[in-house]
Amino acid sequence: MVQTDNKPSHKLKEALFAFVQDSPKDMTNEQRQAALTKIFHDNGLKSPYELTKEQQAEVFKMFQQSEAIVRDAALQSVPAS
Repeated sequence: MVQTDNKPSHKLKEALFAFVQDSPKDMTNEQRQAALTKIFHDNGLKSPYELTKEQQAEVFKMFQQSEAIVRDAALQSVPAS
């Protein structure tokens, strides 16, 4: 969102969703970081690990906002199609 003016591409969203859903649970932190970096680079973006301190702060703020929305809505899972 920070790098795409709040308009991430469908391709990026699909790749991130697949990463979250399909990544082996036993990946090391280094493997996870490398996989995420590749996804972002493949989409012409910086990896979250390469963001400036200001961008990281903005991302963290977005995470907090999304967690509050989920908590307030009492969502337990995402329906599958």
